[in-house]
Amino acid sequence: MLTNRHQRSLIILFDGRCGLCKKTMRFLCFFDWLHRLDFRNLYDPAVREQFTPTISLASLEREMHVILSNKKIVQGFYSIREICRNVPILWILVPFLYLPFVPTLGECVYGWVAGHRK
Repeated sequence: MLTNRHQRSLIILFDGRCGLCKKTMRFLCFFDWLHRLDFRNLYDPAVREQFTPTISLASLEREMHVILSNKKIVQGFYSIREICRNVPILWILVPFLYLPFVPTLGECVYGWVAGHRK
């Protein structure tokens, strides 16, 4: 029997116009053996209205946003951390993502990649 923790899914808002983003989503989908990830294109107006009506399109374009099962929204590096917690092949990374210096470094690296992805 699965606990609630294992039944949850993440809603991942991604840039459907970005080649790197689409490749990343295909990779994650392939390894999402537990079916926890729900991918949504941020350019779909119905998706934005349903999940992030108060977040600007510019903000959504700047960083990946993930909606947790409790409706909390995380973005950027923290979205990557949540995805790793939910995809078994990435679980090995999780302990490292919680080390004290990693979020600061992770935000810098994520920001650089996000800024150069198009």
